[in-house]
Amino acid sequence: MDPGSPARFDSHYYVNLKLGRGLFRSDAALLADRRAADMIHALTKEGYFLQEFKNAVRKMGRVGVLTGGQGEIRRNCRAVNS
Repeated sequence: MDPGSPARFDSHYYVNLKLGRGLFRSDAALLADRRAADMIHALTKEGYFLQEFKNAVRKMGRVGVLTGGQGEIRRNCRAVNS
């Protein structure tokens, strides 16, 4: 989803976004919010982007995944199955 560096994992997606080259309307809308725009600006810096990505992956790893009879695969991701 990053035409500037499709074979690399880097912060170029956010660089493109700041240049008005976001792929989706929702991407461009992030720049309209001051707090989100500040985050995007920070994420254009490669080292910061990699650190934040690492933190996010660690955080996701702490989420308790329900398995077997405890969990369910939702038919609609926005609603619990009835």
